Amino acid sequence: MGSLIMGLAWGANPPLSLVIGLILIILSFLIINISSIIGAQANTLYDYELDLKDDRKKGLVQTLDSFGHKKVKIALFIEFLVTLVLVSIFSVIYQKWILIPLWIVGISLGVVYSAPPLRLKARFWIAPVAQMLV
Repeated sequence: MGSLIMGLAWGANPPLSLVIGLILIILSFLIINISSIIGAQANTLYDYELDLKDDRKKGLVQTLDSFGHKKVKIALFIEFLVTLVLVSIFSVIYQKWILIPLWIVGISLGVVYSAPPLRLKARFWIAPVAQMLV
């Protein structure tokens, strides 16, 4: 529901024609959800070694092994390109060019949160808090 509400808020900015408004709503919904998928897949890929040790994530590890790490990386790249196109279309229609670099920065931060060599989640207060919860 959060993605739907955010999509409506981003896409529906009057005064717009019904068709353009619907296109913007659909684009924003897709952008938000595919961006979330990219982050989740990056987390799954780069947390593999940690997930091997966690019994609760056996299914996730087995699925990644059966699908293949290389295929996930290819899927991440394709999803990035597809979403970049969607963000670009959204930006053209909405006339907000700043959205393209903002999305690139946001998605990059989402990936380096889990990806080495930066692996931001291991470097900040998040790691100690997560440790307390386990």
